[in-house]
Amino acid sequence: MTKQQYQLWILEHQSDDYILERKNEDLIQLDTSYAVASVQFSSIEDNILVEISIVSKKDERTKFYLHFELKEEEHAKKLFDEMVETLIRLKGEKKVRVLLSCSAGLTTSMFASMLTEAADTLGLDYEFNAVSYMNIYEEADHYDLILIAPQIGYMLSRLTSSLPDHLILQIPTAYFASYNTGETIQFIQKSLNDYCRKKNENKKKICHCKKSQKRILSIVIQINKNKQRISYRLYNKNEVLDENLIIKPTYRQYEMTRRKQKSNSP
Repeated sequence: MTKQQYQLWILEHQSDDYILERKNEDLIQLDTSYAVASVQFSSIEDNILVEISIVSKKDERTKFYLHFELKEEEHAKKLFDEMVETLIRLKGEKKVRVLLSCSAGLTTSMFASMLTEAADTLGLDYEFNAVSYMNIYEEADHYDLILIAPQIGYMLSRLTSSLPDHLILQIPTAYFASYNTGETIQFIQKSLNDYCRKKNENKKKICHCKKSQKRILSIVIQINKNKQRISYRLYNKNEVLDENLIIKPTYRQYEMTRRKQKSNSP
């Protein structure tokens, strides 16, 4: 399948769910009120590389990302369809979800209710909930930001290390002790904006791997109910040749198993 054929096939997918637009010869976007999906084309030697991604408008976080070489028609179309399905599902996830936690969840529950009332008054699309610190790990993937009370501030370093893909902060003591909802909401907004900006600045461009006889490929797969994250990094001795993060709604292990079986077959 050629680049032109794939682009023409994508451009046929007009829908009431999004605005499909060709930005230039290498970029096609699907725009909605809550997220933007992009199909970006680039060339590496004689190969066509396709990057497909979805970025949320509410917090600029990447909700879907992967890249692949444009070779098999069925494979390329299937990946695009998965991206569109994810984009449409995000329509119900417009709210910024914030999880508060303290030792038992009692004081943060009251503060969460006050923050919800303040956000509604300000017309902000925020949702606040609270749990005991014992339940943070099982709830973390459902929230955009986790705020812990000053009483358990000593857990911040441990939580940040064990949940590296989440933004976790301690509520400033002055705000929590006085139940200052206005300052807390401003703190949340600034923290999310800074976090997203830093992630975008640190995002590295995909580089083409150099030829080498000695390489190590490290792959980490994180699976949960909402999305599957596959991180990989390619090393040549101490040099990182390529690294990236793939985010998909599903992960099919049997595909890897079949390849392994083929490779072991006579």
